[in-house]
Amino acid sequence: MRIESIYVENFQGLRNANLDLTTAPITMVCGLNGAGKSSLKEAIGLALGEAARVSLKKDYAQLITEGEKKGQIIIGHDGVASSITLPKGALERNDIEGQDYLPFVLNPEAFARLDDKARRSLLFALTKSSGKPQVVVEKLAERGCDAAKVEKIKPLLLRGFAAAMDEAKTYTSESRGAWKAITGEAYGSDKAEGWIVTIDPLPEGTPEVTQDDLVQAQSALTAAAAEIEKGNQHLGGLNAKRQATVSAAARKVELAEAFALLPRAQAKLETTTKELELWRGKVSEAEVKVQAFSGGESSCDCPSCGVKLKVVGQAVEVFKGKTAETKKLAEAQLELKTANESYNLMARTQANDTKAVQAAEQAGRDLEALNASAGEEVTDAMVERVEKALLVQRNTRDSAKAKVEMMAERLDLIAGAHKRGTEAAKHHQDVKDWTLIATALAPDGIPGEILAGALKPINASLATLSATAGWPTVAISGEMAITANGRLYALLSESEKWRCDALIALAIALASGLNLVLMDRFDVLLPAVRAQLLGLLRNLAKAGNMQAIICGSLKEKPTKLPEDFQVIWIENGTAGGDVQLQKAG
Repeated sequence: MRIESIYVENFQGLRNANLDLTTAPITMVCGLNGAGKSSLKEAIGLALGEAARVSLKKDYAQLITEGEKKGQIIIGHDGVASSITLPKGALERNDIEGQDYLPFVLNPEAFARLDDKARRSLLFALTKSSGKPQVVVEKLAERGCDAAKVEKIKPLLLRGFAAAMDEAKTYTSESRGAWKAITGEAYGSDKAEGWIVTIDPLPEGTPEVTQDDLVQAQSALTAAAAEIEKGNQHLGGLNAKRQATVSAAARKVELAEAFALLPRAQAKLETTTKELELWRGKVSEAEVKVQAFSGGESSCDCPSCGVKLKVVGQAVEVFKGKTAETKKLAEAQLELKTANESYNLMARTQANDTKAVQAAEQAGRDLEALNASAGEEVTDAMVERVEKALLVQRNTRDSAKAKVEMMAERLDLIAGAHKRGTEAAKHHQDVKDWTLIATALAPDGIPGEILAGALKPINASLATLSATAGWPTVAISGEMAITANGRLYALLSESEKWRCDALIALAIALASGLNLVLMDRFDVLLPAVRAQLLGLLRNLAKAGNMQAIICGSLKEKPTKLPEDFQVIWIENGTAGGDVQLQKAG
């Protein structure tokens, strides 16, 4: 980058600056305190895109010189111009190659103000050191890190080493917690190595339970259960038989009583049959009478005496006339009805008596069959004997069951202990794996390894610049500490810090290709040290294309400087000559 001209109007303490910077590579801006030198430096940065002292655009009016209403800054560079107008804050800025590093060459103290993380990021980018995820993954693999776990944190590498390292630490913490949840103990790397579950031993002389022992015990339990089932069936059969015997005895009594009624039933049947026959005859007689009295006169004369006669059935009656016949017909019909009713009653009685005889006969046959089928009597002793045998089998079964449960519980305990030990070992391995990854991603791990490559050219440049200036050797350590001849930056004097900042800014300007530095307050240096600074800048300007703008408070304008230098004197807020510049925008 090359600044060719500077035009400033009404910006803070600088009312007017109209500078041509093409005449010499090194521009020295000087004047009394409060003349506007720092305003010139800030104006350059503001036009090139740096933040203003005020954070809000509405406050940009405060940047305008007191008593004025508007201001403007135009920086001509690289054949173009970047500008800003106040109080609107309208910025017209042209891109600059390496512009990410402008803040560090326009403000040499900016690098020292960064935290360690930001310093690393800047140096990685500045030296184009590769921190790409795939490169880091390969380096992790070289260190023996678990490939699956590396893939898990690979996406976070895009956000930087710190994000990936923090994630690995989180996984480490989670794995420690998982180990504690399994073991019930606080995690310790030595403790976790080879951790096992301790099981109380069996009584002395008792062999440890095996799976074969459990199988045998289960077989014994199954056999005992089978015997109990057989015994229950036998006992059930005995009880059923005994119940059948009781029922049969009651049935025998019933059948015997029913069979005992047979003679009586037979006698009654016989009587009923006789009466039925009697009534059958009476019905026939009544039917004959009804028929006889229903056929008209049907009379005849007696051959002996001539009296009229009538045959009624097998009897011969005196025919007394039709009136008497009609009365006798009614009496015969009533007699027939009564005979039929009595006959039917006796027929029903005969049927019932027949059934009673048949039932008694069947009871006799059933009783005979029941007596013939009666088996061995089931005694209380027989039942008691089976019940005692069942009790023995139940005791055997209960003992076998208790043995099976004990063995299963013991084997489960052993299996659970093995499982817990295996899971604890897995979580311990996870802790080791994640710790290895986190350690590798820590600043002194792979980042330090990559950073060492990044620091090498920067420190080489700083060493060369320090030697050229004759100043203490400035270096940046892997921990991002800035030192001068080994002394930490925080312990340096103001002049020593200024020189460190200046050398770092020059190293960044060279590495980034900007080849530009803007340094303020060079007056903190002793005259002899200032001479060293000027000599360093002159050497750099001659060796390459370095441009330097240095500002400082002096009592008078320097004279007799080499042609490499241009001196700009600022007084009462005015700097430069009468060069006319075309305003940007």
